[in-house]
Amino acid sequence: MIQFIVNKNQKIIPQIGSRFLCSYQRPLSEAEKWLAQFDLNQAKDVLVIGGGGGFHIELIKLKYPDVFVHIFDFRTDILEHLEEKFKRTQKIALYEINPNMDSAFYKSMYQFLESKLPEIMPF
Repeated sequence: MIQFIVNKNQKIIPQIGSRFLCSYQRPLSEAEKWLAQFDLNQAKDVLVIGGGGGFHIELIKLKYPDVFVHIFDFRTDILEHLEEKFKRTQKIALYEINPNMDSAFYKSMYQFLESKLPEIMPF
């Protein structure tokens, strides 16, 4: 089960067990380093696998406000958190990936995507 912890800077940080889904101390700095890997200047849409605390998504929308961000995650709690966080933000869509689908292909795809969290794919 996911817990949402408020850090000393009043940022909401998701946690599963003893593992935080983004940096507890510096989530925005972590998001900036992560986003620096990608050149989204020509992108019209990006697919983000893994919502975490949403700080990387927040940064994408600040730097590239015209990009449509498609966010895929496996956890309903995360998607509900992101829906609340970005309820006034345009050009964002949230998608749940259901790991309980009963097919070998779907389970393989789930395992592959889970190994890539977080990741971004501009298109």
